[in-house]
Amino acid sequence: MVCFRLPPGSAALLRKFPGFESYDESKHCLQCIKPGTGTKDAPRAFSLKLKKVTTQFGMVGTAYDPEFEIKRDMISCKHVDDVSMSGIEKQIDLYQSKVESVFGTCKMNKHEFTCCAVKFKKLGNGDVTLDQDDYIKQLRPIVSEELTGKDPNQKATQTVSDLFVSLRGALAYCLLTQFWIQVYVVALQRIQQPTNLDVRRLNAITRKLQREPKKITYLYMQCSRELDLHTDSGYRRITEAEDVKGYGMRGLCLLRRGVGRGNAPVIHFIESICKSHRLAVRSSYGAELLASSHGFDDAFPTIVTVCELHYGACSPRDLKNFREQGGLKVRVTLTTDAESVFRSLSSRDCKTPAEKTLLGHVMYLRELLMLGLVDELRWCDTRDMTADGHTKGCIDRALLLKLMAGIQTFVHPLKKHLPFRKNENGSVRKRPSDEEANVSFMSAWLSL
Repeated sequence: MVCFRLPPGSAALLRKFPGFESYDESKHCLQCIKPGTGTKDAPRAFSLKLKKVTTQFGMVGTAYDPEFEIKRDMISCKHVDDVSMSGIEKQIDLYQSKVESVFGTCKMNKHEFTCCAVKFKKLGNGDVTLDQDDYIKQLRPIVSEELTGKDPNQKATQTVSDLFVSLRGALAYCLLTQFWIQVYVVALQRIQQPTNLDVRRLNAITRKLQREPKKITYLYMQCSRELDLHTDSGYRRITEAEDVKGYGMRGLCLLRRGVGRGNAPVIHFIESICKSHRLAVRSSYGAELLASSHGFDDAFPTIVTVCELHYGACSPRDLKNFREQGGLKVRVTLTTDAESVFRSLSSRDCKTPAEKTLLGHVMYLRELLMLGLVDELRWCDTRDMTADGHTKGCIDRALLLKLMAGIQTFVHPLKKHLPFRKNENGSVRKRPSDEEANVSFMSAWLSL
């Protein structure tokens, strides 16, 4: 903050003047040239000023992230004073000139830059890669005399515990690009008081990541406006003395489908979620059902944002109508590897599951299918379920690594369900009236 303050001892003299009776030298200043500078509200103040410039340029914030702004032929994502952009180069240059007219000369990096520890690089063939190699190299595994040779089940000392929390937080930041280790980091985040074994596991993950850091590749693609939600859950029954409980972890992979070079199918891995269930889980069926229900909720902001990228920003009324009436302008497919969940959602009549409290979640997902918020329900083999790597640490990471490279295929047979309101060609099938339904039923009965 640039300001003018009185010398020590002069504040008491100033309070004798009219209008300065409440002057407090610890928080008041007589002149502030740049309001907000140096305060905790400085990022917000800068964002508000930058927003005035971008609004005049025609940029509009998206519904779920006002800092992610779009307009025709250009999109931008703001992080305080770092702005990542994509679009036609002429529009980007014009955007830069508008911002520089208010804030002064700006530094521009095209096709290769680092933002929030993620290095973005656009290749000559149109592909884009993301990596955190430089950030990962700076991680330091925990090395301490208080850890060497100690009993694995013994509680870590306070010094080692503090190092554990620090390294765990630094490793969690790698999940911006390293989706393949997400399940391990989430498991470690559940630990309140680490043991020596937990610290060694954290070191093992860190060293593995440093030896084999991965990149996310977004291949050149013409978007087909199709999104695929892969949801999965793991469930484990835990018995400790007389306390019996279940723990479940759920995962979500959100894929955007399109066509690449030579009409080859391409996917973009645009969101990865791995977390514990929010509700009590009593069975594998319940875990899988909740994973599908909550997975769609978690993905909905991204789904709406993809719609906005193609058709413009949504108004509050649009968001309300989407939920009440459907009408999403992208095709959404929900994929699960739990056949019991698939049968519950695809059956003609809604049946109450054995665990009665889950009926609401069954009805909720069936309503999504009825409204068209989910266009198609699909069951796939567990060996093809990409989200399986977010719920189990012992399986191969191959499917997740292929997603990060822009590749996804179903090797084993699929089962598909289109809601009754959809024909095979995707056209809307009207709900029959009561009279039409009765006539159809009588005709079927008489033909027996």
